[in-house]
Amino acid sequence: MTSTVIDSLVISLGLDAKGVVKGAQQTEGALKRLRARLTDNAKGIEQAHTRVAESVRNVREQVLGLLTVVTAGRGLNAFFQETSANVIATRNFSQTIDTSTASLGKWEAAARMAGGSAEGIRQTFASISSSIAEWDLNKTFSSQLQQMQRSGIAVLDGKTGNALSTEQIFKNALRYLSTIKDMRRRTQQARSFGFGDSVLPLVNSGSGAIQRMLHEAQEDGAEVTEKQTKANAALVHSQERLKTSTSALGRQIESDFAPQMTGVNDLIRATNLPYLRLQGGKSAVIVDPAIGDIGLAVFASRDISSIKQARAPSGPGSHHIHSWSDGLYIGGFLNGIPEEYIWLTGNGVKVRTKGEFSVSASSATFDCNISTSGDVKAGSISLTEHTHSGVQRGGGTTDMPE
Repeated sequence: MTSTVIDSLVISLGLDAKGVVKGAQQTEGALKRLRARLTDNAKGIEQAHTRVAESVRNVREQVLGLLTVVTAGRGLNAFFQETSANVIATRNFSQTIDTSTASLGKWEAAARMAGGSAEGIRQTFASISSSIAEWDLNKTFSSQLQQMQRSGIAVLDGKTGNALSTEQIFKNALRYLSTIKDMRRRTQQARSFGFGDSVLPLVNSGSGAIQRMLHEAQEDGAEVTEKQTKANAALVHSQERLKTSTSALGRQIESDFAPQMTGVNDLIRATNLPYLRLQGGKSAVIVDPAIGDIGLAVFASRDISSIKQARAPSGPGSHHIHSWSDGLYIGGFLNGIPEEYIWLTGNGVKVRTKGEFSVSASSATFDCNISTSGDVKAGSISLTEHTHSGVQRGGGTTDMPE
């Protein structure tokens, strides 16, 4: 193509083609080399992309498989939210009592292992912590600490007279309760100490079982470390920021696309335009429009949706004006030659249809002659082919119809 163009220029303009042709050939050669290099690079990129994609797919499948086991089939978002909620609850509660987050996490896990609940442990620890606060403030025992002290459970430091820690008092109570062999009496005594039903499974497990469960909880990572607490707080903070920014992005997208989507909605609603029928009361000439018709549509200046729904005079359904959805299709213009029609010619009426001509009425009266090129039947009797029995043939004709 290059030579053809240059030859045309030489003929038309009388140019010296040698330099031009040489430059064009060099340029064309450079373009070919560039295309080859780009093709090779594209192939290399495609092969590298395939290898990376395969590696990512393998890692993704392994990670997702592990997460499926860890999350027990739940969604990752639900798993993270539940985990964050548990850590936050443990951290917040531990800050209100004299117990570390790590110790509280172990006791909660042990309670769940025994068949109780973490909430039961928190309630028990909160009750003991409140009793300690009462002693520190007024030097008076609550009914809970009185009951424990009467049972021989140490609740005060013998040297300083200060109340022991919440965890230590709870341990002393469990140690005492484990010495009561009768299970009913042990349960009654635990309740007198203010221990709820969700802690009783742990109480009734016995001292040895409790120590084993605490050890297992520690081995399983039930202790909520300070590092985990900070990381969790950062994650929650990040998630909340992500929610906020996602919500803001959604609002911005909605705002940006609102005019376009309004137009789309109007166009969709416009596909349901009312169209004209020649009708008076319950009598009508029905000629419904077809796809591809060319016709005239007029549009109301205000919303007519309420009128369309109520089929009665109504006020505007909204404040929008000049909308595509408020159109009325009047009828067809400039369409093709009809194949079915009723034609009032001025000299008569012509009716044409390619299908069946069906009349449904209580009766029909024609004040005219009727001609047909086909047969006429009354019930099952054919006008052109019916016969009469009991008639003798002769040379005469029948009388006129009576």
